[in-house]
Amino acid sequence: MLITKESSTRLAAERKRATDDLSDHVGSVLRELNSVRTETKQLLDQRRQLEVYLQALRTELEALRAEKVELMAFKAQMQPEAAAEPQVDLVVRARSAAANIAHENRRALDAKQAAVRKRAAERRAAKRKTDLDDPEVEHEFKARSKNDEDAFKAFLQADVDHDKSREWFLSQHN
Repeated sequence: MLITKESSTRLAAERKRATDDLSDHVGSVLRELNSVRTETKQLLDQRRQLEVYLQALRTELEALRAEKVELMAFKAQMQPEAAAEPQVDLVVRARSAAANIAHENRRALDAKQAAVRKRAAERRAAKRKTDLDDPEVEHEFKARSKNDEDAFKAFLQADVDHDKSREWFLSQHN
């Protein structure tokens, strides 16, 4: 095969197109990778900001609780008859509600698991119940049993000395 200027030019053009396509693909992948990297950094920054904000809210909650206790003590000193009123603690009420919901969910899960165990036990009981209760099957089983017994007797009483399984069986049961 002769390599001509035209064939080499055509081959070079095909290689250049393939190289250009590959570089375009690599460029798009790199752009996408950089955008994902930028988004990830932004999300991590947002997460850190939210953690700081959450910690500030917790600190403020503790300060408000402390202030509430001080105000209740002050109120009790100023108005002794008002101290007899029951105080509503919203945090305790919310925790109690969450505990009740968790208890209900646990009880529902236990009931569901008990139902599953009951169905499994019923299936196992149904499997254990054989077709021997059917008189037709029982007759067939007795006939098969009699045939098996005859075959077994014939096996044991065989007069073949080279039968290894018979020798093994007789050595195990004597």
